[in-house]
Order: sequence, then C-alpha cells, then structure tokens
Amino acid sequence: MPSDLEIEEIHNLLSRHRIQIGKDIEAHLLGLLVKKNVLTLDDEEFVSNGLTIDDKCNRLIEIISKNGYDKFQEFCYSIESEFTKLITDLINDGLNCKELIETHLKLFEEHGERPVLF
Repeated sequence: MPSDLEIEEIHNLLSRHRIQIGKDIEAHLLGLLVKKNVLTLDDEEFVSNGLTIDDKCNRLIEIISKNGYDKFQEFCYSIESEFTKLITDLINDGLNCKELIETHLKLFEEHGERPVLF
C-alpha cells in the first residue's frame, strides 16, 4: 500500500504536466496503457467517461498516483517509446525536484535549519 507522501508526490508530478497528458489522451495514450496492462478496461472506461479533457486527465492522474511508485514506473516504461515528450518532461522535472530537495536537506544539515519544501 503506497504512503500518502508517495501518492502526493506522484500526483503533484503528473499534475504539473497535465497539459501534455491531456494532449496525449487525445492521441492514443489510454489504448497504449491498456495494451501494456497499466490500466484495466474499467480504468480506460472511467477515464474516457470524463466530460472534458481536464476531467479525463484528473481521472488518469488519480488512477496512476493512488497506486504508488510501482504503477507510476509501469506508466513511465509504457510511454517511453511513443510519448517521448511526456516522459522526457517527467524525468527532467523529477530530477529537478530531487536536486531541490537534496539542496534543502544539505542546508538543514549544515545550518540546523528546517528546510522549506514546496
């Protein structure tokens, strides 16, 4: 069972890229995710029944994030060859966030101040 922090981190990362996810939903992202067993047919139907692209995007983000890092990793592996912009953006964003957190933690260790994380 994923922790609340894990779910929140994945949700926030995916949410920052919701515009690209929305564009990819318009393409064939959902079909690919079903084919790669990242989504079930029920999941695909749930996402597809969203009234707007934004609603569909929210539904997909919710499904991926609530299942933790394992599902997120499956998602990333499944899109890497066909949705290169999205995977590149997610990787770069994830690395930037990791560097920011590491910098804050280093400052905490050096100065004894609690880091401010965004």
